[in-house]
Amino acid sequence: MNFKELEKSYLAIDYLAQHLIDGSLVLFLGAGISKGFGLPDWKEFADLFRKKMGLSSISMNNAEEIQTALEEAISKTNNDDEKIEIVKEILYSTSVLDVKIAYTNPLLISISSLLIGRKRGHVKRVITYNYDSILEWFLSLFGFQVNSIIDLPALEGSEDVRIYHPHGFVPHPALGLDNSNFIILGIEDANERMGARSDLWRDKTRQILEEGVCLFLGLSYEALTDRGVEPLLRDAGKKCKEIRPLGIWIYKDKNKLQKEQKDRFFNKNIVPIEIDEIHDIANFILGISQKALEKTKMI
Repeated sequence: MNFKELEKSYLAIDYLAQHLIDGSLVLFLGAGISKGFGLPDWKEFADLFRKKMGLSSISMNNAEEIQTALEEAISKTNNDDEKIEIVKEILYSTSVLDVKIAYTNPLLISISSLLIGRKRGHVKRVITYNYDSILEWFLSLFGFQVNSIIDLPALEGSEDVRIYHPHGFVPHPALGLDNSNFIILGIEDANERMGARSDLWRDKTRQILEEGVCLFLGLSYEALTDRGVEPLLRDAGKKCKEIRPLGIWIYKDKNKLQKEQKDRFFNKNIVPIEIDEIHDIANFILGISQKALEKTKMI
């Protein structure tokens, strides 16, 4: 089926609101979200990692070139433990868990609105490719019980929200949470996972994609063709192609999507919505919560 009508924001909001009510809405978060939370974006992260390893800064903006520059820095590390410690330093060296800052962050507030709710429904499952614990911390301010899934198989109980960290978890030291014993940081890490005959994280991510409707946030266009992500999107998208879209992908970039790029999204059974400003993304997300409440009152 063709779900192109959902490119209209008001129709997408209405559609996602119904899945929020039904409990079938899933959040899929990429690196752009951490930037919105006040943490480094991928280029800044790669630059800081290189600096930690005594390497020069990078000037390129191309995703492949940034990854290559990061690989050079990663090659100088000895093991996952060292990589995790460097990531922790990069993420939190100047980060203070300040409630005042949290309450003025529109993206953090809007995303949390989807996770905090009862009668009008709330998101129970989040897949994040980010390493940080900002979302966990923010939800804890409201007394929400969060289960940060960092190892599989994992017990899944009656917690309010489950946040899955398939690429690893490096929490803020002040939270007292355990970090994962792995981190997917470079191409070698990704290749090792892809080469495994059976990988629990890959299987779990595919299962969640197949069981819900995803709102993709903070992911660049390049993620659509990433060797680790593309097979999951392709396989899950095919299974629900005649029933529903795999999800809505919020696209934020200074370059508008070309027709062939839009077609690539639709071929994956994903509907792209182009939004220019971070505040507009926050308003879109808040619109889902508000529409769900409106629908609930009409029942």
